[in-house]
Amino acid sequence: MSSIDSQQERLEALELFRSHVPEIRGHLQFLDFLVRSIIADMERFVDETDGGTKAFLHQLIEMHLHHLEVNGGPTAALQEFAEAVRLWLSGDLNNGQEGSSDIQYMRDLVNTSMDTVNMTGGMMG
Repeated sequence: MSSIDSQQERLEALELFRSHVPEIRGHLQFLDFLVRSIIADMERFVDETDGGTKAFLHQLIEMHLHHLEVNGGPTAALQEFAEAVRLWLSGDLNNGQEGSSDIQYMRDLVNTSMDTVNMTGGMMG
């Protein structure tokens, strides 16, 4: 194969890669939307006084977590984030006592998740 053919093949491959950029960006934006929705619903959950609405928000957060896990793939950071959110949702945080082992465990999970994302530049798995 001549260098010109090789160069042409590289250009064609580059165009193929470029054609996938919008799809990848869209996927990442969807994951970002899910994470932001989870956090927003958690904030609403804390402020809500109606039991029925709290139950609805709990289900909504679980639904967003499910979509995050399905669409985000089997990445450790997303799994740890989901585990921490589920621990928070369960209410088993030793009645919210600061310094409890469950709260520290949840913080450690989230911090480890974010450290993994930051160290890998978001490229995990």
